[in-house]
Amino acid sequence: MHSASDIDTSYYADWQKVADADIPAWLERFAAAGAKRMVLGTNLLYRAFRSAEFRRMLTRELERLHLVLDGSHAPFAQAGLNMKESPEKDAVIRDRLDMIRLCGDLGVTVLVNHLSCREEFYDVDAGVPELRRRAISALEKLLPQAERSGVTIALENIFFPSDGSAELLAITEYFGSPYLGVCYDFGHANLIADRPGADPGRWPEKIRRVWNGRPLLERDMLEKLLPQVVCLHMHDNNGFADQHLLPGKGNIDWAKLLPIAVSAPRLLSAETEVTVIAAGVDPAELCRTFRNLGFRS
Repeated sequence: MHSASDIDTSYYADWQKVADADIPAWLERFAAAGAKRMVLGTNLLYRAFRSAEFRRMLTRELERLHLVLDGSHAPFAQAGLNMKESPEKDAVIRDRLDMIRLCGDLGVTVLVNHLSCREEFYDVDAGVPELRRRAISALEKLLPQAERSGVTIALENIFFPSDGSAELLAITEYFGSPYLGVCYDFGHANLIADRPGADPGRWPEKIRRVWNGRPLLERDMLEKLLPQVVCLHMHDNNGFADQHLLPGKGNIDWAKLLPIAVSAPRLLSAETEVTVIAAGVDPAELCRTFRNLGFRS
């Protein structure tokens, strides 16, 4: 069983705000702050996928600074695994297979995937059973490559009807694969938590639209998902918007939830998902915050 003191945090940054030439300087700031592991976030994965030159630069800089890649996140703009069957989805699956291979080549053992895409693209006309069927169909194509590459696909809990604990467990249990698990996202769970002060009426309109006026709050999501949790996304919010704040800047009860989360028997990667560059968060403050939560680095 893990405890936070056994774990090196893996640090995320919103790299879409950083030009290629500036990435080495930012990585230096993380290394100087005590980071040991970096998340190959969506933007870095996409750039490494599209450009061998960028990939070489990134790996060279990581080696120079003694940083290790740990965890990645697949693109999710309109590319949820439960998108409609179409030539566009076929193209997404082909790219996703190549991204799984790339993660394996880079030593990244967890690739987080959204079942559903962004709020504005959520298919409100499809029922949850149909969305589950589509996701299973996609995973049937992806999991054989994940096993060959040694990459575990982690399905992330989002604040949508298709992505709560019951659906995530239904899909992971359908496959029963050691290469399929769950990414528990603290911030997303907080939005739909059945807690004192919860009020779906205060959600942004784009989230309320997804639920068609019938929001469903959840209790004890982490405890339900714990046996399948392979990855953590750690960030905070006020319970009404997906703000990606530093822990302690929102209302998540870290003292209660974090010891449970890090005890997950399948846990492979504990990743931050705090907005850093756009929010002006210094990497030193980010690393210090997670060390204060009890992590080793």
